[in-house]
Amino acid sequence: MGIDNDAPEAVPPARSRRALLSAGFGGLAGLFASRLAAPGPTAAASGDPLIIGSTTNSAGTANTILTTASAGTTLQVTQTGSGTALRGSAVGPGSIAGFFTAANGTGISGVTGSPNSYGVFASNDGTAGSAGAIRASGKNNHAVVATTDSGGRNAIRATNAGVGGALGSAIFATAEGNSTGVTGRASAGNGVFGFSTNAQGVYGSSTNHIGVQGGGNPGVYGTSTSTFGTGVEGWGYGSAGHGVVGVAKADSGNAGGIYGAADFPATAFAGYFDGKVHVTGALTSPAPASVQIDHPLEPADMVLLHSAVTSDGALTIYAGTVTTDAYGEATVELPRWFEALNTDLRYQLTVIGSFAHAMVQREVKDNRFSIATSEPTTKVSWQLTGVRNDAYARAHPRAIEVAKTKAERGTYLNPVEHGQPESKGVDYEMRRRVRERRAESPTPNLD
Repeated sequence: MGIDNDAPEAVPPARSRRALLSAGFGGLAGLFASRLAAPGPTAAASGDPLIIGSTTNSAGTANTILTTASAGTTLQVTQTGSGTALRGSAVGPGSIAGFFTAANGTGISGVTGSPNSYGVFASNDGTAGSAGAIRASGKNNHAVVATTDSGGRNAIRATNAGVGGALGSAIFATAEGNSTGVTGRASAGNGVFGFSTNAQGVYGSSTNHIGVQGGGNPGVYGTSTSTFGTGVEGWGYGSAGHGVVGVAKADSGNAGGIYGAADFPATAFAGYFDGKVHVTGALTSPAPASVQIDHPLEPADMVLLHSAVTSDGALTIYAGTVTTDAYGEATVELPRWFEALNTDLRYQLTVIGSFAHAMVQREVKDNRFSIATSEPTTKVSWQLTGVRNDAYARAHPRAIEVAKTKAERGTYLNPVEHGQPESKGVDYEMRRRVRERRAESPTPNLD
């Protein structure tokens, strides 16, 4: 008997509705039982990838979504070897897996809606070493880009809560070659703001270039609120290095490379130098130069102030005493460089303990001069006054009367003493702006 290819296929016997419902509920029960059972760990052999979700999903949504309403961790990845616990790779079309070639993709993104939590939290709980909680490599791009839309918050906030003798940093940046360790730019706020209670708010160090450089108004601003704190501090270790260098580029007015001011000049100094001070140009002051020493009779409680002698010329003064011999003659020996330094000499002689007369017998020649008295063995006090005649003094003769510049005319070095308001001061605008800046000094934002 031949086979009929057109014969209908065998149909399974019809099942009752009760049987179908029973089978359906049984399948659902099995599914729920498998879901409610404690899940086992998902593992992959060494070197093999662990893939969750669909690898062909290109609809723009996540391949796998894990959601939890608990206070615990939604996904935990643990690495017990020397590899990487979690790595995110944004791979572009046609690229080789493992290479970050996607034009707009993000390797790992962390987002939180809580104002008191973090989008991404990293912690290195190991012992002291050279590693860190986060390492970023930009290769041809920025290593870290941080932005904030809040005017009262910081794009990057770093805190070093460590204690002890080691000198640590909240942020430490190292630049190789001609790069910059830290660059800060701001339209209205602070390009770089650093705050520290007992150490440096901002610390910069460079071997052959600039440790800290700022541009703006002010270029670099430092504030210290502690008793022995320093607003801005610079250290120069080279044989010709300088801790702080200030340069005034203006060709008129009263610009200064460094400006120092004291809110309370009776108790504070606008500038304080501990060590030698060298000035290559003219040193001017409306007040006479003074010398302050411990009072010789009450050194623990008082000081003694002496004013320096001023003159309209670059004068030098030399003095001493000499006693004439049995013939009433004496020779005064002067330093070997005396004649090379001085010109236009003036002599003063005073006889001590006698009514004898004294005279200059021979003027200075070969760095000596002679005195003669009308009586022998007479004590004479002598004083020589000269005018500097060295190369620098000849090249820079001092002008006694100098007209004020166009910008200074109508103003006074000491307006109040001349019965004028303070606003008539030569440097009033500069002093006013500095005072305002100090009054508006930004409060450290530690949030």
